[in-house]
Amino acid sequence: MNLKSDIKIAQDTKELPITEIAKKVDLQPDEIELYGNDKAKISWKGINRIKQGKKLGKLILVTSISPTPAGEGKSTITIGLGDAISSQLHKNTLIALREPSMGPVFGLKGGATGGGYAQIIPMEDINLHFTGDMHALTSAIDTLAALVDNYIYQDNSLELDPNRILLKRGIDVNDRTLRKITIGQGSRFNGIEHEASFAITVANELMAILCLATDIDDLKKRITECWDATQLEDMYLPFKPKRKTKAEVARKKGLEPLAITLLTQPYKQPSELAQRYVKGDVKNADDALQGARDIIAEMVNEDERSRQTVRRSFEYTGMIRSKVIKAKESEAAKFRDYF
Repeated sequence: MNLKSDIKIAQDTKELPITEIAKKVDLQPDEIELYGNDKAKISWKGINRIKQGKKLGKLILVTSISPTPAGEGKSTITIGLGDAISSQLHKNTLIALREPSMGPVFGLKGGATGGGYAQIIPMEDINLHFTGDMHALTSAIDTLAALVDNYIYQDNSLELDPNRILLKRGIDVNDRTLRKITIGQGSRFNGIEHEASFAITVANELMAILCLATDIDDLKKRITECWDATQLEDMYLPFKPKRKTKAEVARKKGLEPLAITLLTQPYKQPSELAQRYVKGDVKNADDALQGARDIIAEMVNEDERSRQTVRRSFEYTGMIRSKVIKAKESEAAKFRDYF
């Protein structure tokens, strides 16, 4: 005896129009949003109208089912139980299942529409695309992640730490190679280089918010509250870590000799000198010069003794020239205040 596969059973089954099914559960035509002939969403209008009714239904929760190796578990039991109560006990029955994610669909677990003759249709649409909500959510998650990265690249006036961003990017398939990645590599025009990660779409906080929101205003409010968790300011953390200054970072990169040389020797072409320090984390001569300027700026502002040392170095070499330091206007103003 040849047994039909799940997909063969689904494809051989004649579908009822979704409008006919909606009528059986007392939904009006203007209370559903159609997605073709076999799928629809229930509007808030219909939900609120039914909630006002005095007669309440009974809830049966199916959970903690250990699936078989073939994957039959909670979904199959729920669908079979719903069919039995409807056809055998002749009760008005609805079942509620969570929308499947494409990761498990293409994995060993398989889809989430049941199995055998206890499944819901259209099987392929539900498992792969359904009404498009999952794809829209994935786009929303990745757009939010792109906005955060672009903010850090363009301005970052809040001084967000790119290495402590809680928000994960989203993808609706299982791809373990994306769990921890480095983005922004290459040219500085590619953004700020830092570690990032992807998580399956349904594990993202925006997914939970979408499920819990009662209306569009509540959705916006919850997203606004979630946003604070992605802005890793000191006030968000239970402790305030000491951040490294730009000068400390430059010293760690070995740029202090370059800063001292710029202060004590009259180089006409500092970029040529800086080429000697291009290595490791220092990508080019401009980066080296900027690091050296950060060290010089900190020396100038550190204390009176350092200021005197810097002042004597400048007086000795006659290097009070903006073209050597190439400081920004604000930094140049600081230098003029001291010399």
